Amino acid sequence: MTRSKMNHEIDEAARAMTAEDRAVDYLDKNHRDHAAEIAMKVLYRLALIWKIERDCRLIRDPDDPRLAFHISDQYVHRVHDMAAALPPPSQSEALAEHHVMTMLAEFEPDRAWLTSNKIYNAVASPPFSFIRY
Repeated sequence: MTRSKMNHEIDEAARAMTAEDRAVDYLDKNHRDHAAEIAMKVLYRLALIWKIERDCRLIRDPDDPRLAFHISDQYVHRVHDMAAALPPPSQSEALAEHHVMTMLAEFEPDRAWLTSNKIYNAVASPPFSFIRY
């Protein structure tokens, strides 16, 4: 790995941590009662996006280095079951979900999914132990 690639990955990781902190602060300040539900819905959407992207990349190029972040069908089904059990969002919750998704839009699907997992674990109390990648 070249030095410039390492610097790029370090910068991306730092941006992801900043986005995670901003999203957690936003959910804690504005949507404390429903923060875990909003984070779960974001996590589910990004898990689906990454799973589809990963499957497409696997077909095109099995040696793609982005495939290091594995996401299983069972994981997606567990997150789907949890998200499906949640009540329909109110307008403010839908806007909050959109706001968090916008914060994570600058990242590749794998990094956005990993960051959303960290956001969910930070706002859920206690975090559900089933959410493992």
